[in-house]
Amino acid sequence: MASPQTLKAVRRRSDRYPIVLPLRYQALDPGLSSARGTGTTLAIDSTSVLFLAERPLRPGLRVELIMDWPALLDNRIPLQMRLKGRIDRNDDQGTLMQIVTHEFRTRAKSPTQMMKGTESHDVPEAVLPAG
Repeated sequence: MASPQTLKAVRRRSDRYPIVLPLRYQALDPGLSSARGTGTTLAIDSTSVLFLAERPLRPGLRVELIMDWPALLDNRIPLQMRLKGRIDRNDDQGTLMQIVTHEFRTRAKSPTQMMKGTESHDVPEAVLPAG
C-alpha cells in the first residue's frame, strides 16, 4: 500500500492520474537482463509513470513496463499496455520513469476469465496504434 506521503505527491500534479495496476519491468540496456521484476503503478500521465519496484532502479536506466490494461477493446478484447522509457528518479516516493514510447497489444484472457465461462477469442497478439 502506498504511503500517505506518496499519495499526497501523486495528487500534487493535476494531470497525473492515480492508476494502481500490477506491472512487470525489464531493463532494455545490454548486459542488464537481470534487472527485471514486478511492481505496482501509483500514477500515470502522458509523459511519465510513478511506480513502486521490487528493487531500486538507477536513474538513466532504459526499461520497459508491461501491465494488463483494465479497459477492453470493443468491450471484449483484453489489452496489455507496454511503456518504454528512462528512469528519472528513484526515492521514497517511488520510481519515476519518463515515457519514450507506448503501445497497446491484445492479450489472451486470464485463466480466471476463462473459468467464469466467458468465451475465448482468437485474436492474435497485435500492436494497436497508440493515440
